[in-house]
Amino acid sequence: MKLLIDADIVLFKAAAAVEKEVEFEPDVWVLWTDVSEAIQAFTDSLANLLELADTYSYLLAFSDTVNFRKQIYPEYKANRTQRKPMAFKTIRERVFEEYAHKIVTLPGLEADDVLGITATASPGETMIWSEDKDLRQIPGLHLTAEGQKVIYPDEADRWFYTQVLIGDTADNYKGCPGVGPVKAERCLEHAQPHEMWDCVVDQYIKAHLTEEDALVQARLARILRSDDWNSETKEVKLWQPITA
Repeated sequence: MKLLIDADIVLFKAAAAVEKEVEFEPDVWVLWTDVSEAIQAFTDSLANLLELADTYSYLLAFSDTVNFRKQIYPEYKANRTQRKPMAFKTIRERVFEEYAHKIVTLPGLEADDVLGITATASPGETMIWSEDKDLRQIPGLHLTAEGQKVIYPDEADRWFYTQVLIGDTADNYKGCPGVGPVKAERCLEHAQPHEMWDCVVDQYIKAHLTEEDALVQARLARILRSDDWNSETKEVKLWQPITA
């Protein structure tokens, strides 16, 4: 079983963990970091994940510097103004050097998409680790804080449509006004897979929006699967609704 790791998260946490505040002289403080310590923190976190997954086989998924969702909606993730940890770029470059044979990036895609594409291209052969709830859209085996969990296709699809309705403030897309998790669950609870898109659109219409508005939100919410990616041309096949 190959563990697919959201390495963006591991890297950020490792870099942040080794930052230190020091009082250089009375009332004068400096912030500093040690790149070697950050690399070791990354390595230790990786070892812990492999132990939890009981495997030695893994891939590290990293986001590209370009994001195709910004072409759909320029404000995507525009709310993320938090600074990155000190020496983040250098630490990332070092990780890429040391783990080059295990790293996967795809042009224009986020690490989430790399995980989704890789997992759905080889069902039954991989396990996903990520702290991002968006990965609940991807069917298959997942490594969570509670242990290993299987997400079935219907469950994964239902979470995707839920995200289209409720949006994601962390990624700065809004979903359908007036629809929160409880209402979304109620809307989709008894819908068959081919009926879910109609349920979503119905809520957007009730909010005085259009199906096109819903489609934009869906394309932002969608974590790519193998069918959403053209591996030859390295292009995204934008999601289209499935209806009866």
